[in-house]
Amino acid sequence: MAKPVYAYWLQGTPEELAQRVTMLGNELSFWVTDLATFQIDLGLPSDWREQGAVFNHSGELRWWREKDNYQAILLMEHPVQELQPLTGNWEAIEEAVFLQDLTEPRVRPRKHIQTGWYTSMGQSASMGK
Repeated sequence: MAKPVYAYWLQGTPEELAQRVTMLGNELSFWVTDLATFQIDLGLPSDWREQGAVFNHSGELRWWREKDNYQAILLMEHPVQELQPLTGNWEAIEEAVFLQDLTEPRVRPRKHIQTGWYTSMGQSASMGK
């Protein structure tokens, strides 16, 4: 069920945005991504990359890079006195997130998959090595 939240527009360096994340409190999770990688973990990211989010049960900071700076939206359950909220009615739905280690053997049992050409009949065709 959607609940009302307060939304704030932020911009700055990763260090400046990390200071704002302290408003969320403890037990943080994050995801960050760029063209080559996607990372999910607990705490704060060491590399903020092109875009990402830090979140917990109190709210979320979601950012993206624009040139040499970052733009962000901070969503909070409670108002933040030193920030001016965005206009409009903002709502959020809290959902459970389960973090999975993508290198764990049961998720990725075979790191090296044999390459080859396969026909539509399901039989392997030689690659002519």
